[in-house]
Amino acid sequence: MTKNLLTLTILLLSISCTITTTKKEREKTIREFKERIKKYDPSFVDHFPSNLNTNDNISFIERSAQTFGETSIFLSLYDADSTVVSKLKDKLTRNAIANYHPNDSSLLVLNRFTDTKNLLSIRSARKSPEMIWLIDSVDYKNKYPVPNFFFSRYSTPKTISRLPADFRLYVIDAKPGRFWENKYLSNGKFMPEKWKNGYSKGIAIDQTNRNIIYWFAIW
Repeated sequence: MTKNLLTLTILLLSISCTITTTKKEREKTIREFKERIKKYDPSFVDHFPSNLNTNDNISFIERSAQTFGETSIFLSLYDADSTVVSKLKDKLTRNAIANYHPNDSSLLVLNRFTDTKNLLSIRSARKSPEMIWLIDSVDYKNKYPVPNFFFSRYSTPKTISRLPADFRLYVIDAKPGRFWENKYLSNGKFMPEKWKNGYSKGIAIDQTNRNIIYWFAIW
């Protein structure tokens, strides 16, 4: 029981998550999201929508580097207007530097071994033969990192990225290197040598169910 309580406490401290149901809650969520996003360099988050309104069904999650080995923020729009989704998908198809299926066999997933069960121990875990093979032996040439969506409202164990197969992942920009203060960065233990540190930003779209996830992650 004590272990479970500790896990819950750390999760609450490490994740900021707001899900809206009423107009008043949506107003609060929009204000909080706009405030939180100010701490990031504008070039990292300029793909997030600036015209959110109280008619949008939205939620956002912000992950802390202390627990997750990354700092990241996700904004989800669900049951979005079909025209908005279609236009955004068309734009991303033309302009994204890469797009992936959530279960591509050589998908480069940031902190891919993390899930809700091993969250407190993964950063200190010894690499297993499977981990070593996935980190060092899979050909990730010309691949860009995408997030591990294990904590999203859509999470599924059926794909490598933990997003349902109806989604498509569009990477807008990603670069290897150290782009933030060292105290916020990962040791890169579970990433290929080229991507020990870096950032990734993009948008995931499920056109069938009209769901959109904007992401930015730095590690």
